[in-house]
Amino acid sequence: MYIVRRAVFETLKVFLFGIICSVIFSLMIYRDSALPNPVVCFILNLASLMLFLFITFKSWSRLYLDSFTPAEYFIPTLISFVIYTLISGFLYHNRFFMYMWLFLPTRFLEPMLKAGYDYVSFIAAQLAMFALIFLTPRFTVGRK
Repeated sequence: MYIVRRAVFETLKVFLFGIICSVIFSLMIYRDSALPNPVVCFILNLASLMLFLFITFKSWSRLYLDSFTPAEYFIPTLISFVIYTLISGFLYHNRFFMYMWLFLPTRFLEPMLKAGYDYVSFIAAQLAMFALIFLTPRFTVGRK
């Protein structure tokens, strides 16, 4: 029951981190001077992804330090990753109108890609988040 509760809590935190990073940078992107410039939009989207990954890393490193077994870390993080990926992927595929305000970090490459290849941004962001699951213990080991 403890692991399930941690998984729910971590899932909620990942969605909250994504929304926070999305709102902050969407407000900057929708300014008149940023929206028409793809380089500025790319930099702001990339900053949103980096902030999202950093906050998620800090959260997951705290979870790793508090866990006594690998399962107490890997199960909640993998579940939160899968749920985040499924929901954001479904909404991305269906072009949900509020997507930019909820999942902006997954759109970091879109200003630089051609129209038919915008899904590459989503895949790259999800791969980075998946890699973060396994990199977090490696970078946190020295403190445990």
